[in-house]
Amino acid sequence: MNAFGRILNTAGLNQGGLMPLEANPPLNYPTVNPLSMRNAQERLMFQQGLIQNPPVQPIFTQHASGGCVPICAAEITPPRTVNWIYLMHGHGGNMPLNVAAAVPANVYVCMLVYSGASSLWAAQNLQGQYFQALDPGNIIPNANALLIFGNHTKLAISRQAMIAVDIV
Repeated sequence: MNAFGRILNTAGLNQGGLMPLEANPPLNYPTVNPLSMRNAQERLMFQQGLIQNPPVQPIFTQHASGGCVPICAAEITPPRTVNWIYLMHGHGGNMPLNVAAAVPANVYVCMLVYSGASSLWAAQNLQGQYFQALDPGNIIPNANALLIFGNHTKLAISRQAMIAVDIV
């Protein structure tokens, strides 16, 4: 994985609810207040990424407004069994873990970039350090990488690998 196979530019779209991490971007983008998710655990800016294997509770991060890149991932085995979920708040030298699994085609990744601090071009083209850390062998398909770009600074992932952002 070295490029985004799916891009969700939220400008002008209506709000929706949680969406499956592996879904193609909808016309309504996924919005929810992560603080409203029951028993959710927050991962702060400089904390190490957190993997839950098996998933036990929702995870979220917030305050990604100055060039930070929240990243979540999950391994989803067909028909839709979530083996693990992962979340981290990429910032500066805080790099994500290698999430490439035994079956790379089952790993899905989402990166969130705040439009108030970045252009869409930069969001698409300047995430190489995160791609390299997430998938050093470049074996996860690009089609499994989703970029969400827009006016939001929080990213959440549920135990069922449903994702959502929160509007600023």
